[in-house]
Amino acid sequence: MLKKIGVILIAVMFLGSMALMPVIDSVQAAEKMAACSCGKDCKCEHCATGKGACHCKPGDKGCSCGKGCGCEHCKTGKGECKCHTGAAAGDVKAPTADADYAKTMVSKAGAFKASYTSEADAVPVNKIISWKLKVETADGKPVKDAEIAVDGAMPEHGHGFPTQPKVTKNNGDGTYVVEGIKFSMTGWWTVTFTIKAGGKTDTVTFNLQLK
Repeated sequence: MLKKIGVILIAVMFLGSMALMPVIDSVQAAEKMAACSCGKDCKCEHCATGKGACHCKPGDKGCSCGKGCGCEHCKTGKGECKCHTGAAAGDVKAPTADADYAKTMVSKAGAFKASYTSEADAVPVNKIISWKLKVETADGKPVKDAEIAVDGAMPEHGHGFPTQPKVTKNNGDGTYVVEGIKFSMTGWWTVTFTIKAGGKTDTVTFNLQLK
């Protein structure tokens, strides 16, 4: 008799817990929804992981900031997100002097001098183009055997090229053809070339302000 009562009690407890599970799941789901004020397709850290506070506004898309973001988009929901790994866009200042946008620059450590020409006089947006890069030593001699890597960035936005540009041709006279360059939007861009030649490695960075 006691065994029968025990079996009945266990069955009742099991059925009761099964009945409560949907309720608990619903409550948890509601709590999760209540914590996030974003619209669908949000990519912020909170909505991706459930951690921290949500910094996106209802209906907005494309915010990739983490918690603690202070850009205008994440505070007001207007415009584009200009943060990277939680840093505010205002922390990075674009150059202002005309010289900062020169097409001829000395490398960071002074080992090389480089200049570029674009196949289009006005550098276009959202179009794949090529550049011709001329590399010289500090005293003006052509660097004919350089290994060159290319990197592009939008410092205020925290992203780079949508493509992977590379040197495709060495003309043998200190000039190199760089193909696959694409600037995906207007604004301030930097293009950095890492140059290895004659036992030296140095970088040269060009600034562009695309409109």
